[in-house]
Amino acid sequence: MYAVTVNVVSCRQLRSADAGGASDPYVSVNVLGRSPSAAQKTEVIKKTLNPVWNASILLADVAPQDSIVFQVFDYERFGKHDPLGSVAVPVGTALQVCQSGRPAVFRLPDQSTGEIEVGFSFNPPP
Repeated sequence: MYAVTVNVVSCRQLRSADAGGASDPYVSVNVLGRSPSAAQKTEVIKKTLNPVWNASILLADVAPQDSIVFQVFDYERFGKHDPLGSVAVPVGTALQVCQSGRPAVFRLPDQSTGEIEVGFSFNPPP
């Protein structure tokens, strides 16, 4: 089991979900199959399609067979937050990113546009 520190660097080319051509994005990070209440979130960045967070999120008890899920949402003050895309990164892929020493960019495959840049570090080291 690992403790994984996820660095949510940024998103690029998100789709516009708000009037005026922008979104108010944030990222929810969790381990696939865990309760939604276990998800951790970045801050909301207002009126952008290319947010930069550089936010560190610690996930405990991550197994080698797990996947880390990144869900990008458009914050809504009232009502349901609009999904802007999501991607599940297997721990094996996250280990490769960690060993490369730099963040990686993943496309948000459930949307026609958008990508997320993330980095990983593991404790204990792989």
